[in-house]
Amino acid sequence: MVEPFIYDPTQTVAVGGTIRLANGATVRDGCVTKVGIPSSWLARFQIIEYLRAFLFSRLGLNRLGGNLIISGALGIFRRDILVELKGYRSDTVGEDMELVVRMHRHMREKGVPYRICYIPDPICYTEAPEDMKVLGRQRNRWQRGLFDSLMRHRSMFMNPRYGQVGLVAFPMFVLFELLAPILELFGYSYMIISAIFGTIDGLTALLFFLIAWLLGFLMSLQAMALDDLGFDSYRGVKMKFQLALAAALENFGYRQILLYHRLRGMIDFIRGGHAWGDMKRKGFATTPAKSTASPGAFSNASPETPSGGLGGAS
Repeated sequence: MVEPFIYDPTQTVAVGGTIRLANGATVRDGCVTKVGIPSSWLARFQIIEYLRAFLFSRLGLNRLGGNLIISGALGIFRRDILVELKGYRSDTVGEDMELVVRMHRHMREKGVPYRICYIPDPICYTEAPEDMKVLGRQRNRWQRGLFDSLMRHRSMFMNPRYGQVGLVAFPMFVLFELLAPILELFGYSYMIISAIFGTIDGLTALLFFLIAWLLGFLMSLQAMALDDLGFDSYRGVKMKFQLALAAALENFGYRQILLYHRLRGMIDFIRGGHAWGDMKRKGFATTPAKSTASPGAFSNASPETPSGGLGGAS
């Protein structure tokens, strides 16, 4: 994560790394020494989400120069810029995204060349919720944080003054992250109602849902393939099969539950809700490490990732 600052110290202002789930892993002396698959299906679904979000979405946004989020659990910022911006805001629940969007805006308005990038190699492991109520509160908060960040900086939307960020990245976040729950709900409702009233035949509706499922499943498999090529985190046929099964089942129930919580998050934001929500974690028992080598650091920080994302676009 430090390399971009070394090779390009004048333009690099922020760098983010990869967040992975420590659920199912062996943790020794604060480090993940062995990656495993958790028994909880909720955690398995989230593993797939995180693989897509980081190895697909953020790498793609790198190419566009439009990463609008550095996860709160793992990021490095240039101190002088951070001090100039007075750091994180205390009046938002999406402080990590808001800071990065504010950085983009600040640097563009100053007319200074800069880079905000994501580096996939450094990995921070954190615990994901395995309780549906806690997960619901987390996704509700992520949606509110996303809504708040985009609203605060709405003047950037489709504004050529902000270059690729304003013309490409910001509209993408609005359409495929913020409005994704509304579009998804509309899609479900339209196809079901059309099938019931005969506007389209049942076979066409079924084929539509199958194609939509297949597209999402293939994206998940590609994210798994990228992980295998770059990290080989989940080794062995059994682990890969378990993840592939989670990717296949993700869209049957789990995604619709998240849709509900994201819609609630939007409604709560409009109503003025600013509560953080209780994020209970089980924690991990640790044992003395036999070796100092470990594949990654362990963080108990919340993997704030309201967009770019674990949302609709991912």
